[in-house]
Amino acid sequence: MKTYEVGDVLWIVSSSRPGIQAVRVTEELIKKTMSGTNTSYMVESAGSENKYYSLEKINGMVFKTSDEAKTHMLSSAEKAIDNMLTSQMTLVHQRWLKEKDKETVPVEKSDEYAYLDLENGQKAKIKLPPELGDLK
Repeated sequence: MKTYEVGDVLWIVSSSRPGIQAVRVTEELIKKTMSGTNTSYMVESAGSENKYYSLEKINGMVFKTSDEAKTHMLSSAEKAIDNMLTSQMTLVHQRWLKEKDKETVPVEKSDEYAYLDLENGQKAKIKLPPELGDLK
């Protein structure tokens, strides 16, 4: 667990909903037992007076600076946007670009003829006019 000093301002990025909360460490509690030492912290929120919370019970990621919290939030937002775009691009390809691909008919050319692949799997042989002969 990270260590903090009494008076430190910490930045909490919520795990349950989008948002950020500034808190100040008000107490450092050190409990020594036969099985070891446990350190916990009490914090107060910048948004509410005289309300104290156990830092370990707050649902979110703790950052020591606002810049670290901002970087994390921007990274998370970018990942979420990338996932949304990927999802929509997949739908566009499945729904609309597949239909567009079906409309494109591949053409093979040889000498005087062109061969078209039809949708039903058959090939059509078409004699090219002399002025189109240079498209081979």
